[in-house]
Amino acid sequence: MSFEMKRDVLIHFNEATNEVVIFNVASSETSNIREQEFPASRFKIDWLKSKDPDEAEKLIGSMVFSTIDTFSDKQIKIRDYKHLIEVENEQSIAELEIEASSGSDEAKYHLAIMYHSDAILHSDRTKLERAEVLLKESASLGYPDAIEFLENDWLTLKNAAIRRIGKNAKS
Repeated sequence: MSFEMKRDVLIHFNEATNEVVIFNVASSETSNIREQEFPASRFKIDWLKSKDPDEAEKLIGSMVFSTIDTFSDKQIKIRDYKHLIEVENEQSIAELEIEASSGSDEAKYHLAIMYHSDAILHSDRTKLERAEVLLKESASLGYPDAIEFLENDWLTLKNAAIRRIGKNAKS
């Protein structure tokens, strides 16, 4: 097997065997997933490198466990991630709302990302619409990450969120 080709990491929680399985998969095999599904999280490498190594590893690890616990029928429950995330999100949203109301393009961008995640988590179309408004405002103010996200990722992620919200409304 050649390791010359680009590889992706796929983390799977097998509830039947009670195992977390990590796969090393050719990127070409995951293109449909990347195109059709929303990312549970996204970390800029520069931001991770700005952290203490232990903190960066803890952030990634806690995000993996919290994502598994949020979207699985059976939870691992190393911590009550759902509660921790909800409390942290509420605090972050409150802080970002203040900054965004002062016209911060960066705050509007980060708030849009948070509202997008909340829209999916809570099947809330209103939060998705708010996310889009904030993202467009941030881009119109010239925030580079917002411009790039709006041009390259937003439509796919918005449509994935709409599909998930629709699925949750039916069940």
